[in-house]
Order: sequence, then C-alpha cells, then structure tokens
Amino acid sequence: MKNFSVNIKKIWYSVTDGQGRPTDWIPMIDDVKEGTLAITQGTPSVTPLKNELGQTKASKIEASQKEIALEIIGLDPNLIQKFAGGTSTNSGDTHEFKATLAPNSLQRLGIMALSDNNVLYELPYVEFSAAPQIDNTADGQRFVVNGAALYPLDGTTSDFYFTILNETAAKKAAITAFTFANIVGNATINSTAKTVTATVSSAGSATSITPHITVSKGAYVSSPYSGETKDLATTTDYVVEAADGTKETWKVKVNQG
Repeated sequence: MKNFSVNIKKIWYSVTDGQGRPTDWIPMIDDVKEGTLAITQGTPSVTPLKNELGQTKASKIEASQKEIALEIIGLDPNLIQKFAGGTSTNSGDTHEFKATLAPNSLQRLGIMALSDNNVLYELPYVEFSAAPQIDNTADGQRFVVNGAALYPLDGTTSDFYFTILNETAAKKAAITAFTFANIVGNATINSTAKTVTATVSSAGSATSITPHITVSKGAYVSSPYSGETKDLATTTDYVVEAADGTKETWKVKVNQG
C-alpha cells in the first residue's frame, strides 16, 4: 500500500454528470482550521497466465482503486451532509445533522482540494461511504469520510490529477470558458475588460440562464456560483477568487436571440 496525505486550505465539491464527470465546483470549506486529504493506492492484483503445460508465461496485472480519506477539524452539518447524505437543518438557534436512513448508500461527488503550498488536487469521481467518523481531538471535533476514486465513464478523464501553482498562477482569477443550454456559437470573453457576452437562441431565455463557467486553475466562481440559474438579460457581476484569495469581478450579459 502506498499513501500520501496533504494539508488542505480549500476544498470544493461537484455533482457529476451521467459520465461521472464534475460539472460545477462549489466551495465546501474556505480557509479551514485544519484539514487533511489522504490518498492510498492499493496493491495491484497479479494473475499468472499459464500455457497448456501449466508453465507461467506472463502475468495479468489489475490496478486497485485509490482509497480516499478526508479529515476536517470542526463540525459543519452542511459539509457532512454533502459527503454522507442525510439532512442538515438550521433553525437559527440550532443546526442539526440527521444521518441517512440508508447507511450503506454512497455519495458520488467530484472533489477538488488546494493544499497549503498551492498544489491543486482533483478527483473527478469519488464514491463516499455514508458513514462518517466523528470524534474529539485536542483542537476540537473532527470528522473523517472515506471513499474510493473511480474512473469516469467517458474514457478520457482520469481518476486523479494534481497541478502545482506558482505565485503567478495562484493570483489568476480569469474566466476561460462560459457556456449554457441553447447558446448561439461561443461566448465572447474579454480578459482585459473582464467581460463575458453571449447570445441565447429563441429556444431559451436570457432571463433564465444556468451557466457552466470554467476559470483559472485553483480559482472558483464565488458569487454567484457556477451552475446557479440567473437572469442575465442585464449585466450581472460574477466574482472569481484566485487560489491566493485575489478577487476579480467579471461583468456578464446574455443577449436574447
């Protein structure tokens, strides 16, 4: 078994599409008190291949899944609910987490985590067990969730990526792609003016657009989130936050076709 763990300062999740690929990254924790992401590669299974005389001539090697363990200091019912299912209810005076009635169920999410030294880890398709471990530490309560990284079904997306961000990359907060249902052609992105303009066909409405926004590595759309349905018939501000916390405001408008 080979394993490594990293301290994380930001983490995002994404629901996955029918192919097991992430769609829109939503922040779960920003500037966590303490968090660790551990990835363990199990030992591959080896099957000897023999000829008609029973002699071993070759071996068939099958890779094992990557096992994922995420440990966070601090109890956040909303965050636990994302990993473990169940419900999170905030009444103002109390914030309650209720575990799922199907404890053997699995939560399927894409996970992206930014380490303390600005390395971005991406796990596009992870199955998490709906049975988080919660206990006490010297720093407070912690919870641990376990899962397994799977390969998306499209045949081109890997099960694991990491990207090292230098100081320049960590400051980037650019929108690099902007798309939505019934878009006409491609969106026009002006990185100097920080504007995005696009046109929706007559089959859609500029007053109800659900954009999927791609941004610089390590950055995310902090307000409003990518994947939120918005009225973009008038110019709307989108805030993109870089890995180092730098924020840039982009102006987005969709014209009716």
